[in-house]
Amino acid sequence: LAQAVDSLRELATNEDKRKTQSVGLRALGFVALSYPEAVAPGDALTAAVTDESIRPRNRNRALRALWQLARSRPDIAEPHVETVIELLAYDTDTAAATDYIEGDDLDAHARSIRSNAAKLLAVVAATTPAAIDEAAIDPLVEIVDSDEYAAYRAILALGELSDAYAETI
Repeated sequence: LAQAVDSLRELATNEDKRKTQSVGLRALGFVALSYPEAVAPGDALTAAVTDESIRPRNRNRALRALWQLARSRPDIAEPHVETVIELLAYDTDTAAATDYIEGDDLDAHARSIRSNAAKLLAVVAATTPAAIDEAAIDPLVEIVDSDEYAAYRAILALGELSDAYAETI
């Protein structure tokens, strides 16, 4: 398993072949669900989540894989919470124009990024709500008010944060 995960990490960090990178990131998420310790420390995932120049589809896949890993290892995601909070407002204006590949739906990727960012915050907040800064509250409420499909994950995150920030929510 360790050898397979090493190969997936190689794929996930392959910036020359974006589709290969996408497959590697997605596969790491699936492995993280059953074998989180094999994927830990999750460097390939956290690097992709924090990389502003990464293709939106790949950043989305990295976020999803990171929250899958965080279900068992929230400590891996905690240092990146600030970046994840920023991703709650991710839209096509913040997506690098060079990352657009014909046929990609940037709006769909932006919605998925916001949704997976909210889910990651919910997963981390379930075990350590203090790791989530109060700055997350307003963007989460905006997602709920926007009635987009990320709303249910934003509601989950707000529910997990409700005790820690009862006066704010």
